[in-house]
Amino acid sequence: MIGGNACAQQMFDGYSNDAQSPQQKQKIKLHDKLSATFDSFSQKIKEDNEVHKKAFEQETSVRALQEVERRAEAAERKERWRQENLLFEQELQEQELLRWQQIQEKEAQKRLPPAETATLDAHEQRARDQRAGIDARVRVYEPLLGKGWLDYPYYFGVFGGGGRSFFDEHNVNGYAGGFTIGRHKSDHWGREFRVLQSASSFGGFDVSVLWYPLNTVEWRPYVRFGVGVYSGETENILRGGAWEEERKGGTAIPLGAGLHYWCTERLAVQVDVTDSIIFGEPTTHNFTFTTGIILRIR
Repeated sequence: MIGGNACAQQMFDGYSNDAQSPQQKQKIKLHDKLSATFDSFSQKIKEDNEVHKKAFEQETSVRALQEVERRAEAAERKERWRQENLLFEQELQEQELLRWQQIQEKEAQKRLPPAETATLDAHEQRARDQRAGIDARVRVYEPLLGKGWLDYPYYFGVFGGGGRSFFDEHNVNGYAGGFTIGRHKSDHWGREFRVLQSASSFGGFDVSVLWYPLNTVEWRPYVRFGVGVYSGETENILRGGAWEEERKGGTAIPLGAGLHYWCTERLAVQVDVTDSIIFGEPTTHNFTFTTGIILRIR
């Protein structure tokens, strides 16, 4: 196709030697105007095509990115399913292997003489006791297996023993007994409420904090410190022409030590040595040496 300018130039060359009439000049101007309009329209179309092309390319790239992300998520889900299936198959294999080993052990026990079978039964019972946390041997520093002290944190117990009081230049001996209510707060701390009566001229109650230096073990020693109210020594007072005994008392601080021993899942033994110091005139030291049984409660 010949452009507008080329056509105009051809017409101009054709009539360059002749005298141009006004009508011919008007036709040339009209043709030039149409050619300029056509060129402008063609340029506009090219620009619109470029805009549409860029928009299409941008939309295509976004769709391609979304498709890549979708395929990545699908691949990740597939890999996760594959890992889960592998773990499940591994657990099944381990269970089958354990079941096969148990069957082989039973078959081996059937083929052994009676004496060896009895030995294996004793070992098996020993392993069950260890898993239950109840060991037949005395192990002071070995942690308990299975359940511990905190599985039954509360306890109630009764105790009895002997007591001895020192005040001024005198001392009195006698029995001591009472009951206690406590709780194991953590592996190293506990609380205990105690009611105590002694024939050595004192009695009352106290609340103590127990500190366990060792973690959950079968033998569990502790240190006691707290505060309480006790009545102490007696004093003869003349009232109404007759002598009467008046018991003095006051605030007391119990300081002592002891231990808890795991007997069964619900029962334990408590051994305690405590000095209940009653402040007054005079200050009294009241020692008690007691042993008791405690029932562990959830």
